[in-house]
Amino acid sequence: MTTEPTVLATTENGVLYLTLNRERKYNAVDSSVITGISEAVAKANASNDVGAIVITGNGKAFCAGADISNYHEADPDILKDFTASANALSKIIERSRIPVIAAINGVALGGGFEIALSCDILLASTAASFGLPEISLGLIPGWGGTQRITKLLGRHRATEMIMLATRLSAEEARSLGIISSIHEPDELLDAAGALAKRLAAGPREAIAAAKQAIAEVARLPRGGFETEQELLDSLFRTADGIEGVRAFVNKRKPEFGKGREQAETAGIGK
Repeated sequence: MTTEPTVLATTENGVLYLTLNRERKYNAVDSSVITGISEAVAKANASNDVGAIVITGNGKAFCAGADISNYHEADPDILKDFTASANALSKIIERSRIPVIAAINGVALGGGFEIALSCDILLASTAASFGLPEISLGLIPGWGGTQRITKLLGRHRATEMIMLATRLSAEEARSLGIISSIHEPDELLDAAGALAKRLAAGPREAIAAAKQAIAEVARLPRGGFETEQELLDSLFRTADGIEGVRAFVNKRKPEFGKGREQAETAGIGK
């Protein structure tokens, strides 16, 4: 039986369209998605055929973040490697010499939002929403989210958003400067494509230089990304992290205090 790719790639008029294709999982990210996007972006950057990239999602979601079902009872070292791969993906997108547009057609949560934040221009549909809900799992954003959203919104707004797992509508995201424009769902991809075609038809060397110059202004300390990843890695071993992921998989509300008591009894996280 042929397995359908988790990332669909098509090229038209100098634009590479990458569509996350795990609709039943709300396009949640697993290792195959990371590999699919990473390889496609790298190939485009090594070619002269692509002048812009559009990333979007299949169905009603852009990307619901990491596939948490793969976190359930997984070895923390495996989760550490997965986080490192996801972090590398965000950096590949951010450092692409070709401009990358996120066409956010639905929910962009957790790692999905972090991938979008790595892009150069964000467009959203009226059905889109945004959030970094990792704290509700006893974890934190670990794919660059704490760093990029703080640079974008400032410390105080970012603190509230991350610590309270705040969910933003498309209008709220635009008012905060996260996205540049909002479109009706059936018009979003056309709008992203039109913008991408303009970029692809422009002076590519100059556009690449502009992207590099802008990146210098927005560049974040390397140590911040490393600290974020180290902290997330440590949380995979805590009672709250274990309880939060277990509760998510079992579709129940987490009991963090109870989780700590259970862990202490079992000797977990000591």
